Amino acid sequence: MSATTQTDIPEGGKVYLQYSSGWSRVAGLSVCTVSGLSAHSDGTTAITTTLTSTTELSITGMGLTASGANLKVSCTYMTGPTTASATTHVVNELSTRDEADNDINTWVTGSTCATNATVNASAAASTVAGVSSDWSHTISPKNIDQSAANGTFKFKVNQFLPKGSLITVAFPNNLSNALSSVSDLKNYCWCDQQYTSCTSSSNSIILTTAVDISSSTSIDVWVDDAFTTTSSVTASTTGFDITASWNNIAIIDDLGVSGTAYTTASLFTPDAAVAGAVSDDLISVYANNPGESSDYTFSFKVGGGYTVGDSIMIKFPREFDLFVGDAGQWFSEEPDVYYMMCSSTALGSTWC
Repeated sequence: MSATTQTDIPEGGKVYLQYSSGWSRVAGLSVCTVSGLSAHSDGTTAITTTLTSTTELSITGMGLTASGANLKVSCTYMTGPTTASATTHVVNELSTRDEADNDINTWVTGSTCATNATVNASAAASTVAGVSSDWSHTISPKNIDQSAANGTFKFKVNQFLPKGSLITVAFPNNLSNALSSVSDLKNYCWCDQQYTSCTSSSNSIILTTAVDISSSTSIDVWVDDAFTTTSSVTASTTGFDITASWNNIAIIDDLGVSGTAYTTASLFTPDAAVAGAVSDDLISVYANNPGESSDYTFSFKVGGGYTVGDSIMIKFPREFDLFVGDAGQWFSEEPDVYYMMCSSTALGSTWC
């Protein structure tokens, strides 16, 4: 919003702005800035914008501002009217006041220049929520009857998600949420997109975004100890389903869009149980000093043996860094895979 002041605003005065019905700021997200006002003469008092409600704000702390100043107020993350109109007013009232809060000059929607303060509020191109795509996931271990397994999943969002969006990831129906009793997952959840919170709800997790996320962005999420598998190797009939919303506006709805309740890649099928048991397990650490880089040796026996392609998972305590063993990305073709130096006395060529 911009306007030219018609009278002087005295030092210590105030500017009051009220948006018209239908326009509103979003609590906790909207930030308003102002330009065109003179700085206070004491050199320390700052021009301050105070949001008194979702539609009103006051500006204080300015110095003497002469008539003819170009006043501009910019607010981010605002919602607009729900009715389309070519002559929609943005501002309901704009007034300047002196230090005693006495009115100096007031503009309202009924003023003669009101036609200059309207915008064309167009109807939305679509009110149908989109769907996620390009799914991949890893549950480890993925055998039946596993509890507190680790997992990663990756998906693409095909719509723009503003800062503050809620992304809910529902689990397939053959995976249950082992962290359902933990409301705040800050010690279990990681994501390659910035987020303000990661919480648990029933058989799903919820991410609140801390930044705008562009359309066609891929999102990677890592969750520790979150998955419990069933006792059957049967494939799930639902997948990892995404719903996303901003300020109660649906943006992505895998569950609600007909025919696309899941993608095939988001389904989960556990593996059969591995026969045998681990015995004679030992661990040695050299050097075992705080802050030192150490070599770990794990020794154990298994009753069932191995076949080519089998995996052995060694799970470190939560106090360890997320990427233990100087893990790094070795191959550009595998951007989400981290390798570390390791060897085995019994398994031949080994990847870690």
